[in-house]
Amino acid sequence: MENVCEKLTLLNYETDFCSTGKPPWPLLSLTYFAIPSPTNNQNEQFFYFTSLTAWLLGKAGRNFPAPQQFDDPNATCTNILTELKALGFATPSYAPAKLKQGFGEAVCGVLEGLTDLVFERSGYKFQKPAYKEEPEIQVEVVDEDDPSLGTAAGGADPTKIDDNVEADDGDVEEEAYITQATPTKPSATAGPAGRSADDAGGAGDDDTLIASNIDPEAWRQEVERVAPQLRVTTVADAKDWRSHIEQTHQYYKSIGASFPETKTALEKVAFGVEDSVEKLATWEKYINHQFENLTSEYRAAREQLATVQEKYNINAEKLAEKTNELARISEQLEAVKTTMEERGETISDTSPLVKIKQAIKTLRAELQQMEVRIGVVGHTLMSKTIKTKQQSAAASPGDDEDSDVVL
Repeated sequence: MENVCEKLTLLNYETDFCSTGKPPWPLLSLTYFAIPSPTNNQNEQFFYFTSLTAWLLGKAGRNFPAPQQFDDPNATCTNILTELKALGFATPSYAPAKLKQGFGEAVCGVLEGLTDLVFERSGYKFQKPAYKEEPEIQVEVVDEDDPSLGTAAGGADPTKIDDNVEADDGDVEEEAYITQATPTKPSATAGPAGRSADDAGGAGDDDTLIASNIDPEAWRQEVERVAPQLRVTTVADAKDWRSHIEQTHQYYKSIGASFPETKTALEKVAFGVEDSVEKLATWEKYINHQFENLTSEYRAAREQLATVQEKYNINAEKLAEKTNELARISEQLEAVKTTMEERGETISDTSPLVKIKQAIKTLRAELQQMEVRIGVVGHTLMSKTIKTKQQSAAASPGDDEDSDVVL
C-alpha cells in the first residue's frame, strides 16, 4: 500500500482523480486499503477502490466506465478481473469476492499492478537518485601533548561532562505552574551585578520565569474539561497476544461462574440418560426373549434368501453370456443374409444377357454390311479382269481361240 501511494502521487492522482469526485476524494493514507476502515464503512472503501481502479484502467488505455456506488459488487469485481485478464495479467488465484471487502492483499495487488502497467504504457522510467557532492570538511588535528592548550577556567577539564546533574521532578514542575512563586530578595552579599554569592557559579534563581498568575481552581477545571478530548483510543489488533490473554482470562472467569450450574444440569441429564439406557436394555432383553422363535425363523429365511440370491446371480451371469452369444450369432446371420441377397440379386439380374443380345445384333448388322462390301469389291475386280482380257484379246486375235475365260 505504501508503494501504491507513492506511485499514485507520481501519477498526480491528487489533481487528476481526487478533484473529479463530488465531493472530492480524500487523499489516501499509507494503510487505507491495507486494513479495514476504522469507521466500519466498507461500502465507501470498496467504492473508492472501484473508482480508482476505473481511473487507472482509463490511464492504461481501457474504456472501463466507473461503477456507481450502489451497483452489484459481485458483478463489479468480475468485470474488473475480466479487464485485468484482457490487459495481460495472469488469472488470479483468489476469488472475486476477495475484492468485494475493499481491503486486503488482493486489493493492494490489483492497484500496484495497474500503477506499474500505467508507468510502463506511459514510458516512465525510474532512475537512480543523483546525490550532490558535499564539500570536504577540513578537520584540524590537535596535539594533546601541546603545552599551549590548557584546561578551562576554574581548573575543570572541558572534555569531561559533569555527572552531578539532578533529574527534574515532574511534581515540582507541575507545582511551578499552579502555585505562585514569590521572588527572592537579593542577598546582602550580592555583588555589583545584583546576584548573591551563591550565584557566583552561574546558577541564578529562575523561579520568576515560570511563575503564573492563573487561578489553580480554574486550571483544574480546564484540565477536567479538556482531558476527555485528549484521550487516545486504540483499536486492538485481532492478532495481538495481549488481547488474546485478556479474552482468555474473561472466558475463564465466565466459565468458572457458570460451571456449577452447568455441572448440576449435566449431572441431571447424565442420570436421566443412564436410567433411559437401563430401561432400553431391559426392554431389549424382554423383546429378544419373547420373539426368539420369530428371530430364528427370520434368520433361516435370511439364509434361504442368501442362497436363492446367489443362485440368481449365477443364472444372471449365464443369461448374460447367452445373450451375448445370441447377439454375436445374430450379427453373423445378418451378414450371411446380406451376402445371399447380394448374390441372388446378381443371379436374377438379366441386364448382362440383354447386353449380349444387343451386341450379337450389332455384330450381325456389321457382318451383313461387310458381305455387301465384299460382293461389290468382287464384282469390281471381275469387271476389271474381263476388261483386261478383252484388251489383250484384241491385241492378239490368234490367241483368243486357245485362251479360256475363267469367271
